[in-house]
Amino acid sequence: MQYFLLLLELVLVFSIIVRSHPDEGLSLTQFVKKHGYSIETHYIETPDGYILATHLIPHGVSNVHTKRVVLLVHGMGSSAENYVILGPPNALAFYSADRGYDVWLFNARDTFHSRKHRKFKVIMDAKNFWHFSWNEIGIYDLPITIDYALEHSQAQKLLYVGHSQGGTCFYVMLSERPEMNAKISAAALLAPVSFLHNTFSPILGFGARIRQFIKRIMDIFNWYELPAPNTPMVNRKLFTLCKPPDMQDICMEIIYFFAVSPSTNLPMEPLCNINNANLQLRPANHQRGFKKYDYGLNTNLRLYNSTMLPEYNLSNQDGRELFQHLPTVVLKYEVPIDNWNHLDYLLADQAKEVIYDKILEVFKEYERK
Repeated sequence: MQYFLLLLELVLVFSIIVRSHPDEGLSLTQFVKKHGYSIETHYIETPDGYILATHLIPHGVSNVHTKRVVLLVHGMGSSAENYVILGPPNALAFYSADRGYDVWLFNARDTFHSRKHRKFKVIMDAKNFWHFSWNEIGIYDLPITIDYALEHSQAQKLLYVGHSQGGTCFYVMLSERPEMNAKISAAALLAPVSFLHNTFSPILGFGARIRQFIKRIMDIFNWYELPAPNTPMVNRKLFTLCKPPDMQDICMEIIYFFAVSPSTNLPMEPLCNINNANLQLRPANHQRGFKKYDYGLNTNLRLYNSTMLPEYNLSNQDGRELFQHLPTVVLKYEVPIDNWNHLDYLLADQAKEVIYDKILEVFKEYERK
């Protein structure tokens, strides 16, 4: 990959383009209910003590229910809002619910919704609370959520959609927990992130080289959450920041900076309710291979029994380089639209026609098996 994908979702914090809109300030559940859909919130505790708030849209407005189950998984710095923000009928959550799916909306331990732990406080015990990466999301958060969703929906398998880090964590889960293969009929991975050695980003490269220095600064200031503690007060300030017309172009330029190229596909309507995002401060491994996190020689030796970073075993699983490692890819699809960038999978006007129709078409084939 040639793009600065891994830190992209960070800019969702700044991507609130609001003039005067009736949906301004609505929570996820309020937004869904406003459009006539039912929504439930389920709390799931992971084996290492994080409390995940997972949302379920059990059916569409027609109340048709087929007992099919789909799990929608967000990317880094994002949350379940990503899959509803376009509203019905275009947003994938509504689009799937209208076709009879139980739609489960995942919120990883690094989101606005899932900021509780049975032992640690998110601010007072910040160093312990934020001591994780996508590895833990893949081996703890996803499996426990999948098991819970299947049991609640009384299904044997589910369909999976993951954007960006949602693909990364999927690879981790099936590499480290290969038994989860039997619980997934098919997966659609949108702009998944795995190999980073082709990422031509001065920021990412520089950050990886000084990661130990960054870690020391984090320890000194007890600051492990970027850009700041994700509280309603902080979100309101960020919301206000991009509200003035003069600031909207600046906020869009920030989005385009991280998305590499400007998009001509983002809707002109105001984008609301995507300020529930944050990012754990942990630089990625900027090297060849899809490997586990580099803690330093001593800690690597203790955790991995080796000073060399172990690679995730992608051959356990049912980008261009990534496809060479996956044994059961049924569709490799490149969006045939100019200036299609990392956010367009979720926010573009054409996302339903270009992406979601194709996803549900493939899913139908696996539902028959």
